[in-house]
Amino acid sequence: MGLDENIHPGGGTPLSHRGTAAMAGLLTRFPALLSMRREAGGLLRHAAGVVRELRSHDELVYSEISGELTAAGGPFVLHYLGRRRFAHDFLTFFERQKATPLQTFRTHNSTLRFLISRTGLQACPPGVDLLVVDQFLLPESLSQTPTTFSPFFNAHLPIEKTLEAQLGRVRSKGHRRKLAAVLKDPPVWRKSHDLADFDAWYSQMYQPFVKLRFGDDGTVVSHAEMAKIFARSGHLLLLEEGGRAVSGALMYTSRGRPNSLGYWKYAFADAEKLSPNEFGERNARTEAMVLTHTVAAGFTEIDFGLTRSCPSDGIFTHKRRVGCNFRLPEGAPRFALHFANGARAKTLQRTPLLLQGDEKMVAWLGHHGDFDFAARARLRDALAGCAFDGLHDVQIFCDDAAGAAERLQAQAATATAELGCPVQLQGM
Repeated sequence: MGLDENIHPGGGTPLSHRGTAAMAGLLTRFPALLSMRREAGGLLRHAAGVVRELRSHDELVYSEISGELTAAGGPFVLHYLGRRRFAHDFLTFFERQKATPLQTFRTHNSTLRFLISRTGLQACPPGVDLLVVDQFLLPESLSQTPTTFSPFFNAHLPIEKTLEAQLGRVRSKGHRRKLAAVLKDPPVWRKSHDLADFDAWYSQMYQPFVKLRFGDDGTVVSHAEMAKIFARSGHLLLLEEGGRAVSGALMYTSRGRPNSLGYWKYAFADAEKLSPNEFGERNARTEAMVLTHTVAAGFTEIDFGLTRSCPSDGIFTHKRRVGCNFRLPEGAPRFALHFANGARAKTLQRTPLLLQGDEKMVAWLGHHGDFDFAARARLRDALAGCAFDGLHDVQIFCDDAAGAAERLQAQAATATAELGCPVQLQGM
């Protein structure tokens, strides 16, 4: 054997023909092996989530909820099978100004009985408009429903290197102009780790602010829970006018995500005394303060927290306009939605939804009845709510639209060009 047959030109020993073949075979199988590893990892994470859920001792219930569909949609009946604590999240489909929807619960005494009940529920029972089935204990890879719904997505705002570039991410022209005007006369603010500042913010701003804005629907986080986060990894940004704090934002950091800054809660002092214009001005100055701090501190993202999975929701709309994108939180609950014939379009017309399918985010919208001026405006607003990065496609479910097919198709074509993702009509 010559010297050049066993010494690599670069100084190493070459692979034998058998070793080369083995390596080639391994490389050929690498994608499959990687896929198996990811699938195994997903199953392990699911198992860990199941253990956490079983330890939570949440009740498994069958709930019957009846009331009025939002926007004068008429009587609406929803049945829910799943963990009790999530049933409340589906009241978003109901009109709540006139009367609270009637809820009844039947508790499953065992997990096995729950699983047996779920196996037999793959369609709406008679007289029901929407059946919601919790995918609890069912790995996503084994789900019979390719597209599932989670009541909340996580909103996150990418942060640029400069404030000028950050303003360029704001999707709303009006809000961008308002923030730019505020930054011409930068707000006076300070960062605080002082517990006394936190106590004053909690009692004088946060508690009354939540009750003023959300009434009985508002959830006030306890002082003890907030103080724990504040002491461990939080800080306050306090906007001042005349030497007095008039608004505050509670921020926090996470060891697992050192480049992300959490934006948990904000509140104003004397909010009940503010006119709509004054409220908007203070809101813009508070946001300018948060953006100024985040850019200067070198963070790459603001975590805006959980947001209802409805593109027409007011909080979702504001976060989208500021520039947020949305993703499903790790371990989020998943639900299968089964609509009765004729109920899907009417329901989604009033409450459009974001869903997750095969690791892709999709939007479900609806059109029902005459395609008059009000219906066109409602659909246009719903489509505008889908203008954010990461959306795979939009599906518009239609009923009774035979006379408006061309106009609907034209609006879908326009939206496809504007959103940069397919907008498809279903049911026509």
